[in-house]
Formats: sequence, C-alpha cells, structure tokens
Amino acid sequence: MTVRREDAAREPRAAPDVSEHAKDLRDWGLVVLLCVSAALSAGLEVLFIPLYVGSVLVPVVVLAAIVVNIVLPGWGYRAVSSLGGGLAPLLCWLVLVLVLTLYPRAEGDVLVLGGGGQVWTFYGVVLLGSAAGFTTIARQSAAAAPRPGRPSAPPRPDRPLPGNRLSR
Repeated sequence: MTVRREDAAREPRAAPDVSEHAKDLRDWGLVVLLCVSAALSAGLEVLFIPLYVGSVLVPVVVLAAIVVNIVLPGWGYRAVSSLGGGLAPLLCWLVLVLVLTLYPRAEGDVLVLGGGGQVWTFYGVVLLGSAAGFTTIARQSAAAAPRPGRPSAPPRPDRPLPGNRLSR
C-alpha cells in the first residue's frame, strides 16, 4: 500500500518525547547542584585549614576533602552516566580551593599561612582530595565500560557457563 503525500500530511505526527528531555534536564540540574555543593565545601575546607584546638593543629579538613570528593563526583557520574557529570563537581572544588589559597586577597590577606602545619594540611587537602575524586571517577567509568570478550548481558542462570564443571 502506498501512501500519498496528501494522506501523509494529514496524519498526526508523534509528539516528541518530552519526558526524556525533562529527565536529562533534571539530571544535569542535579549536577549543577552538586557543583554548588562542591564549591561551598571547598570554601569551608579552606577556611578550616588553620583549625587549632589549643595550640595543636587539627587537620580534619583532609578527611572532609576525601569524603566530599568521593561522594559528589560519584553522584554526578551516576546521575548522567557520563564522565562530565563526575568531573564537574570535582573541578569546581579543585579550582575554588586553588584560587582561594594561592591568590592573596586585595588587602594582602592570605587564607593559608606559609610554613608550618597549615601548608602541609593544604597539601593534604589538595592532593588527597583530588586523588580521591579522580580515583572515584576512574573506578566508576572503568566499571561501566564494556570489556572485550565479556558478554554485555549477564549469563542466564538456567544455562551453565561453558567450561564450568560445577554447574553441570
């Protein structure tokens, strides 16, 4: 059966799938929210680098940087299932930490004093926080990537795997 051009023009067109577009926007909106959270976390971590209890420096911000950079990039990667979703919060955090600590303010004030334990705490925040974030993204992207020779779907339980003597 052939359809004439007039008949094809009269048939209603299928509406575009708005739900997929809305879901993508919602997922990327979550990534933007994670970037804002990462920026707030970076600001607080920089302000708490010189945390002292009495006369003893307490580097709890290193642990906070590790936890934040495991959780936020992981959520971002899972939200949009892409590398950009995981990198966005991590890069927002890293850029803000570096800008706040490496550039003095207009008055000449610095947030991390040179020398002593504050510098080592700063190094721990930047290095261990970045390492935690990039490791999280690398592990999730490696787990999601298909491997050669590996079936894309898990084997069905009613059929034994070839060469598996225990399942016979």
